[in-house]
Amino acid sequence: MTKMIITTVQWNIGGGLIRDKNSDKAVDQSYDTDGLKYIVNKLREINSDIITFQEIHEGDFSQTKEVSEALEMSYFVINPYDNSHLNKQARLSQSIISKYPLSNHKYQMFTNPGFKVTINGKQYPCHDKGITSVDAKINGDILRLETLHLIPFGRTEIDPLSKKAFQYREDISSKIATDSKRFLLQGDFNFDNDSLKAFIPMVFSEGTKEILQKLPTRATGKRYDHVVYRGMELVETRVWEDALTDHYPIVSTFLV
Repeated sequence: MTKMIITTVQWNIGGGLIRDKNSDKAVDQSYDTDGLKYIVNKLREINSDIITFQEIHEGDFSQTKEVSEALEMSYFVINPYDNSHLNKQARLSQSIISKYPLSNHKYQMFTNPGFKVTINGKQYPCHDKGITSVDAKINGDILRLETLHLIPFGRTEIDPLSKKAFQYREDISSKIATDSKRFLLQGDFNFDNDSLKAFIPMVFSEGTKEILQKLPTRATGKRYDHVVYRGMELVETRVWEDALTDHYPIVSTFLV
């Protein structure tokens, strides 16, 4: 069978909020303008085949459906996971949008470790988080797609590689589709490193690869977003560092 190229995007869109070009990109309060049309235009420019989103909003409205319809990408799955800290009328969600048919949608919650996050001097419980899985039929074969969003270790006093975080990391690893022949995992891991191997070593069985994240994927300079894959050949990857969202999209092309 002749192989084909697909383009994927990983993007935590922070509720679709963007900043003014002249504002301080490292300050959370800079992201205060509805930028969903801006995000759609960026994605249209990229011409992606598969998009994984985190912190996309669902409620009386659906940002996932709005993006899907605007891009004429017919297939999507959505999983809300907690109330939004960005919009009280919305649920924080993660979603996968695809040009290819999707089936066998599954969502698994991670065990909430109960760590506290500190924001502006106040402590809050961590949001519930989980992993979304779905099968895409591409070039006559199945590609397992997964996306996740993990707790913000940088806002806790917990070292993500410490014994205290081990059970959480073990739970995450047990729910990733390591037995799939072809899979693509894209998400916001909230782990600032070029590699995930020290964080979730159990996932890296024979044939599993990752994109070494040398560039920041968040405006604060952190490398929180990562891509793991198997059964495909990476052709090219880049981080769109001029994006006005607080996370930058990772754009990758694969031969499948």
